Amino acid sequence: MPAWEKLEKQTICSAFHEWKDLELLTMPSLEEPAYVIEKIGRSCKNISEFKIMTPCDILFASSLVSFLPNLKVLSVRCTELSKPSLFILLEGLNKLNVLNILHCIITEDLPPSALSDRA
Repeated sequence: MPAWEKLEKQTICSAFHEWKDLELLTMPSLEEPAYVIEKIGRSCKNISEFKIMTPCDILFASSLVSFLPNLKVLSVRCTELSKPSLFILLEGLNKLNVLNILHCIITEDLPPSALSDRA
């Protein structure tokens, strides 16, 4: 999806509503991943492949599990992926056959309280 950052959130969500038979979606990045994933999941029930290059935190991973539970292929390449998020994806996406995390930086994703203890 080119020029994603130039589209208004409502515009792209309206487009997803029209693409009910969409099976594969590739996006460069997302500003509000949880919100957009919810809109995709509610509109496009046939999505089985999703490819994106945006950081994958716990909220994003949980949104994928909740709203795109039938994913068979997920690619989150060349980005940051926290270990807790990875566990959420592996445990929650039961139909997943392929998880591409090529060139990802895997982080511990420590809670803020643990970070302040180190200072």
